[in-house]
Parts: sequence; C-alpha cells; structure tokens
Amino acid sequence: LTPLRIGKKTYAKGLGMHSRCELTYDLGGEFALFAADVGIDNAGGKRGDAMLKILDDGAELLKPINLTGGKEAAPSRCDVTGVKKLTILVEFGADGIDVGDHVDLGEARLVKK
Repeated sequence: LTPLRIGKKTYAKGLGMHSRCELTYDLGGEFALFAADVGIDNAGGKRGDAMLKILDDGAELLKPINLTGGKEAAPSRCDVTGVKKLTILVEFGADGIDVGDHVDLGEARLVKK
C-alpha cells in the first residue's frame, strides 16, 4: 500500500477514492463532525479534476468541492449532528473524464457527540 499524498503532505490514514465513487456510512445519529483534508493525490499529477460532495440522504451537508491536481490539501469540516447515513460522493470534474481523478481524504475522521 502506498500512503496518501496531497501536495507536500503525506497522510498515514484516510480514504482514497476515484471518480465516480460513492461510499455510504451508517452513522446512526451518533456523531457531531466529519473532517478531512481533501485533494487530488499526487499520483494523479496535474490531470486530476473531480468534485467531492458530502451528503445526508441525498441532501448536501457541504457546498460541493472542486478538486484539481497539483494543489495542496484543503481542510474540510461539516456538521453531521443527527445524520443517519453519510454519503461521500466523488463525481467527474468539469473535464467529464476520470483521468487522474485520485481523490484523497487525508486523516478522514468522525467525531462523536
């Protein structure tokens, strides 16, 4: 396994996804916060272009985040109080293709209430 790398930072833990990918977690309303540093993995080079969405039963919890390769990670935080099912969705970016769309969520974590 290779570590997640976004810009100059390497993450020992997190999620690596590719466009088009959807992960859903059953939170049962037990958490207060979802947090991660998000970006295109260095393996995708500057070609990566994807959109990250964080959803609660289809409703956006956070404004969609446009991610492009060659940039540093962006901290992302959202309130998940009362959320039963959290969905992390990676869509194709504006280029409409999946070349280089290696999206990382470095140090992705949920914080209990």
